[in-house]
Amino acid sequence: MGSDYLPNYQGYKGKNVSSFGYVTVSDWGGECNLKKIMEKASVTISESNVQGALITANALLGFLDYCLNNEIEIEERKSLFLSCFTNKGYRTVAEMLRSENQ
Repeated sequence: MGSDYLPNYQGYKGKNVSSFGYVTVSDWGGECNLKKIMEKASVTISESNVQGALITANALLGFLDYCLNNEIEIEERKSLFLSCFTNKGYRTVAEMLRSENQ
């Protein structure tokens, strides 16, 4: 599904697609599909290395709380968040924060 939408956003407002994500309310499966979506998107978006992430809603809220509670600057928040888009899934904020160190 994601690979069908990604080409529609390529070039939107002059931007290039570089990542995609899914936020879930419960546990999930199919992390291996992120790589498949990336591979399919690379066929229609030439020279791309679009990577994805699956993130639970609790992990995302925890990440936002962590950033606010630790007064992390906006640019660093962006960097931390974008470091998660490596075709992996995250169930907890701890997993998201570890992604920066890997």
